[in-house]
Amino acid sequence: MNRHSRIIFHLWLTIAGLCFLCFALLLLDDPTMLYFWNASILFAICLCILISVYKLVQNEPEIVWTPILWYTFTFGVYFGFGSMVILFGPHQTIEYINETYPTDQNTLLKITALNLTGFLITLSSFLAVSFVLPQNNPTPINEETNLRQAQFFAILFLVIGVSVRYVFVFPYVFGLTNFILPSAISQLEVLLLISIVLISYLRVKTRGWLWSSLFAILLPLEAAASLLTYSKLAFLTMPIAAVLGSFLAHKNIFKLSVSGIFIIVAYAYISPLISGSRIEFENHTQEAAASPFTTRWKVLQMVATKQDEQSEFEESEDKVPMGWWSRLCYTNVQSFALYEISVGSEFYTYEKWPYFFIPRLLMPDKPQMTDDGADFTERIHGTRTSSTGLGLYMEGYWNGGIFGFVIFSTYMGLVLAFLSRQSLFFVLQRKWLYLPLSFMSVRLGINGPVEWFFSGFVGSMVLYFGFYCIFWFFDKLKIIPQ
Repeated sequence: MNRHSRIIFHLWLTIAGLCFLCFALLLLDDPTMLYFWNASILFAICLCILISVYKLVQNEPEIVWTPILWYTFTFGVYFGFGSMVILFGPHQTIEYINETYPTDQNTLLKITALNLTGFLITLSSFLAVSFVLPQNNPTPINEETNLRQAQFFAILFLVIGVSVRYVFVFPYVFGLTNFILPSAISQLEVLLLISIVLISYLRVKTRGWLWSSLFAILLPLEAAASLLTYSKLAFLTMPIAAVLGSFLAHKNIFKLSVSGIFIIVAYAYISPLISGSRIEFENHTQEAAASPFTTRWKVLQMVATKQDEQSEFEESEDKVPMGWWSRLCYTNVQSFALYEISVGSEFYTYEKWPYFFIPRLLMPDKPQMTDDGADFTERIHGTRTSSTGLGLYMEGYWNGGIFGFVIFSTYMGLVLAFLSRQSLFFVLQRKWLYLPLSFMSVRLGINGPVEWFFSGFVGSMVLYFGFYCIFWFFDKLKIIPQ
C-alpha cells in the first residue's frame, strides 16, 4: 500500500466510524440530543476531510491534479460544511432553505447517514481498484525537453482553444446559431484553460517576458468573456487553471492556500453580479434576440453600477444573510427526495443512457442529455428556469433503492481510481499532450458529489476515452518536439 492509499484508508476508517454512529443514533431514536450529534458529526466530517486533503497534498503536490482529492474535498464542503447552515446559519437563511422543503433533525441525520455510507462505498471501491491496478513507475524527466514541450503545447492549445471558444461556443451561448452544439466540440474549449495552465506554469518556471505578457493579457480577457456568459462556473475555472499551473512550478502549499482564499473571496464578490445580470437579461429577451452581445454588456454595466439597489436584481439566496452558504446546502432537496421516495414517487435519470454512446453528429435529433437538473427543478418548483442538483448518492437511491445506491457509489469509486491513477501519471511525467484529460478529471472530481450521474459520469467517460484515443494517436505520430 503506497502512502496515498494509506491516507485514504485512514479516512475510510474515520468515515466508517461516523457511519456506525449515525446508524446507532437512528436505531436509538432519541430526539433529545440530535442537534448536538448532528453538529458533532458534520464538524467531524469537515475536520477529517480537511486533514486528509492536506496530508495528500503535502505527500505529493501533483495530486491536486487527481479527481479523488477534489471529490473528497467537495464532499466535505457540500455534505459537511454546507449542511451545517441548517444548524448554525442565520434564521432568515434557514427559512429560505426550508422554503424548498423543510429538514428536521432526524431527517438531517438520515441524509448524513446516506451520504456517508455512499462515500464509504466509493472509498472502498477506490481502494480495491488501487490495490489491483499496477503502479505506474515514473521515469526521470529531462528539464530542457519538458520546457520545450510545455511551450509547444501552450501555443497549440491556445490557438485551438480560442478558435473553438469564439467560433463555436460563444455564438451558441449568445443564441446566434440554431443548432445544438455537440458536446465533443464544446469540450475542446477546455484546451483554452489548459493553455492558461501551461502559460502560468512557464511564467513561474522560466520568468520569461512572453509568458508573463500572455498571462497578463489572457487572464482579464477571459474573466470579461466569462462574465458575458453569466456563468459562475466559467468564471471560477479560469483562476483555478492559473493557480494549478503556478502550483505545478512552485509546489508551495502556502501560496496555493492563499490563492484559493483569494479565488473564494473574488467569487463571493462577483457571484451576485453574475446572478443579477442573468436575471435582468431575461427581461430584455426581445432586445437580446437582436443584439445578444451588446445587450449582455449593457445589462452587466447596469447591474454593476447599481450595487446599492442590487436587491431587485439578486437571486433569492443573495437576498438573505450569508446566502452563499445556502448554495452549498443540499439538505432541502434531499429531504424532498426522501419524502418523494417514501410516497412511491418515481424519478428515473437512467432512461436516456443509451444515447450517451451516439455522437450528436450522427444523431442530430437525439434528446438533450444534460436536462436532469432542469427536470428536477420542475419537479420541485414547477419551472425549468434553472438546474438543481440532488447529490450522487441520493440520485442512486431514488433510481433503484439500495441496489441503485450501491451501484452508483461503487461505480464512482472505480472511475475515481482509474482517472486519479492516469492523471497523476500524466502530470508526474509532464505528458502535456494528455493534460486536458487530467483537467477533465479534476472538473469531474469538483462537481462529483452533486453531479448528475449519467450526464456527469457516464457521458463524461465516453468523451474521456474518445479524447484519449485522439491524443494517443497524435502521440504515436511522434510530432512532439523532443
